[in-house]
Amino acid sequence: MRAPEIPNVDQLSDLELLLLAEEILGSLRAPETLPAPLAHRLELDRRWTMHEADPASVLTKEQFRVDWLLGTGPSTGLPTAAVDVTFAAWITVPSSLSNRVSAAASRASGDCG
Repeated sequence: MRAPEIPNVDQLSDLELLLLAEEILGSLRAPETLPAPLAHRLELDRRWTMHEADPASVLTKEQFRVDWLLGTGPSTGLPTAAVDVTFAAWITVPSSLSNRVSAAASRASGDCG
């Protein structure tokens, strides 16, 4: 079924259409069985191709956490330590890196000393 086949669908406001779409999505019986959106599959393919081209570029979870906290990793669009140091509160950082993390948190919060 297509939207134009639904009686009076053309008379619904944008908000009503959104609520209808949410209701329809909420009524799916097994959403986990649906294929991933094309944009997601393309992005995963792009990332896999990059990994295959340079397998050594993989980070461990700990390396990623530290790079993210210090804001030294590649730009991912995610907030860095300079923007959001609350992330540090729930990440386990090895004690050998605690001084670097503390320094980054101080810089992010505006502490100079």
